[in-house]
Amino acid sequence: MLKYRFCSIKGNAVKARMLERVYDGLDGGIKNTPWNTNENLWQHYSPGKRMFECGPSWSLKWDVRTDSPGFFVGFTGWLPFLEPLLRAAYRNTLMNICKKQREDGCFPIYPQHGEYKTEEGVIVEWGMKKYNIDDYVDGHMCAIINTCEDILFTRDRRFARERLQSLRKAMRMMTMRKFKNGLMKVGYGGAFIELWYSYEGFPSSSQLFYIRSLILMSEVEKFLGNVHESEEWISYSKDTWKALLKYLITQEGYFIGAIDVDGHKHGDGTDYFESIPNVIAAPLEVIGEEGAYSICRKIATIPQLDCDVPIAVNYPARWEEFNPIVAKRGPGSHWNGGAWMGFGGFEVWTHLIAGDFNKAERLINQLLDYRDRYGLQDFVGGFGVYKGVNIFNRKPCDHPLHFQHGSAGNTLRGLFGIQPRYDGIVLMPSIFPDIKSIQFKKPIYYGDREIYVSISNGTRIKRATLNGNSIKDFDEKKVVLKYENLPKKRCFVEIKY
Repeated sequence: MLKYRFCSIKGNAVKARMLERVYDGLDGGIKNTPWNTNENLWQHYSPGKRMFECGPSWSLKWDVRTDSPGFFVGFTGWLPFLEPLLRAAYRNTLMNICKKQREDGCFPIYPQHGEYKTEEGVIVEWGMKKYNIDDYVDGHMCAIINTCEDILFTRDRRFARERLQSLRKAMRMMTMRKFKNGLMKVGYGGAFIELWYSYEGFPSSSQLFYIRSLILMSEVEKFLGNVHESEEWISYSKDTWKALLKYLITQEGYFIGAIDVDGHKHGDGTDYFESIPNVIAAPLEVIGEEGAYSICRKIATIPQLDCDVPIAVNYPARWEEFNPIVAKRGPGSHWNGGAWMGFGGFEVWTHLIAGDFNKAERLINQLLDYRDRYGLQDFVGGFGVYKGVNIFNRKPCDHPLHFQHGSAGNTLRGLFGIQPRYDGIVLMPSIFPDIKSIQFKKPIYYGDREIYVSISNGTRIKRATLNGNSIKDFDEKKVVLKYENLPKKRCFVEIKY
């Protein structure tokens, strides 16, 4: 048995050390000196404000930026592993970012220079063209998603009731937007990642975030006993889910970037491949294992996406006309060939779901080696080639989003396959085949419970126990832990294959 701070493992010693390094992304690990500690999430905790803060090069008049409420603290994968102090910091940061809400329900996101969008809209002029900027709908929905996950993982009913009307208002705004054939229309500046000043249309990312936000809103309503409202939110997702499969997935099984309002496809693989919707779809539970496999198979045909680090947003380059100030830098810069470390973690998670363990191992080591040598950058230019170089002169991990922490956090959550439900959590482990057994010494925090998981590895789950007693709610892929069945405080779950 190989014993580490985070886990004990029987099997491959190299994999054991790799998984320990993944967990180091939370607190830096145990080092000989504090100056030798790897960059980690704890370093961005501000005791004075009890929030996560951005670094000095982003210290403008707003300490915690409000441009992307969901991605700042969410989508890093770390929420199930945050002890109560950091879990409170997560909430405080998210609520600080989302403290303003327009009358129509939108969390106001500024289009540029810190100015908030008004009810009348914002006109931005670039060169000879003026653009009527849409709400940042992807960021708005990510705020909904991450607030819902906070509620479902903490099981904090008081907080849930306090936020319910705000969440309903925010979600209702999304259901009232313009749809065509089941797909939500998004204008300039509305979609991630920065489809600014190019075209209006129906991005895959927005449909995925919309479906996920509806699913989690439904779970929150059920958590509070609101069955009718829960069913209503799910009903909205059905048409969009069908339209997503009909219009935005290719015959090979991967997502295109978008369809514009004139019906032209963007990023369908014949012009360029758009990575973001493809690496988030399975972790967001919009598609399953088979869909993840198809996406991984497509990614394998484009080695330039992730042969360096971590995964480029697109390849070989977007051809649309974008913000000229950014576009003049050419392919490999920012949205056009830049690579985001948090999405690298989502790519790992997707490969784990697909059972592509060899690729997952390579990606994990790539991300960890980069972090240890260069730190965590906002993004890596040149399709991930420009290691340690930042064209915007930002310091490592200095961006207000802190999304780069998802390189390790999303990897860890993907290994467990953790997903929240109104009455429990689901574990869908994806453990490397040459690890015979693994015992996690650090817990999953769920409500006021601490869940310690041990896994005897194999091809399908045959038995699961809770504190030595059999769990009946499982199948060959997953184990469901109902909150009402979990003993107070420490719980020991063993999954046997």
